[in-house]
Amino acid sequence: MSEEKSKNTLRTVSLVLLVSGILLFISGGVLLLYGMYRNRLWGIWIAVFMIGFVLAATGSILFRLSFRRSVVLYNRNDRDNLKESDENTVFSVEEKCDAPKLFCPKCGNETDSDSRFCKNCGQKLQK
Repeated sequence: MSEEKSKNTLRTVSLVLLVSGILLFISGGVLLLYGMYRNRLWGIWIAVFMIGFVLAATGSILFRLSFRRSVVLYNRNDRDNLKESDENTVFSVEEKCDAPKLFCPKCGNETDSDSRFCKNCGQKLQK
């Protein structure tokens, strides 16, 4: 329970950092352009712009890290489910590989038995 609470806290903090960083980044960029145009206080707006960038990057990284364990567990469960169904999948692939081959009457190229056209010349195959 404590781990889940800490994950939720980390997600909340990271979202607050991300949103505030994006807002500072955008407002700092707009005000930086305005300050450069008016030739006033552009140094302050560069600082706001950079702080916004750092906050947004930090929030983004923390947000991704807060979901990392969930993604790993999800992938592990998928891999376990895949192992259970592997036998049927492998068997069906082996059956397809053992299918008899046909030869194109026009060019003599070997093709699969379920092909309707020759892969080499495009001739329609008869079954």
